[in-house]
Amino acid sequence: VVHELEEMYQFCLQKAEEKVHQRAACESKQPLKDQPNAEQLTPLALAAAMGKTSMFNFILEQSIYPAWVYGPVTAKMMPLVGLEQPIVNDDGKVTDAKTALECLISGHSRVTKCL
Repeated sequence: VVHELEEMYQFCLQKAEEKVHQRAACESKQPLKDQPNAEQLTPLALAAAMGKTSMFNFILEQSIYPAWVYGPVTAKMMPLVGLEQPIVNDDGKVTDAKTALECLISGHSRVTKCL
């Protein structure tokens, strides 16, 4: 995310998910892309906080999926969890992770504003 290397982000995410699936007991049912780091930022929120527009768009586009297609018209769905809704952990409790919208509103000139 920091270096805006989309292929590297995708590669690391894929390899990490493969390792998680190889383990018998997984600690969390959340996808790795939705798990916050030590500063309570998901990759999407970190990209927003750092002002990494291309990486923010890349991560956001990865979460969009088609709802329906009718000829040339396509309706797409975008999950709002992590973008504007707080992330809920496996226990059903809201985490302290910052949403991407919170990071965008607080100003993206410095990451510390979002922390």
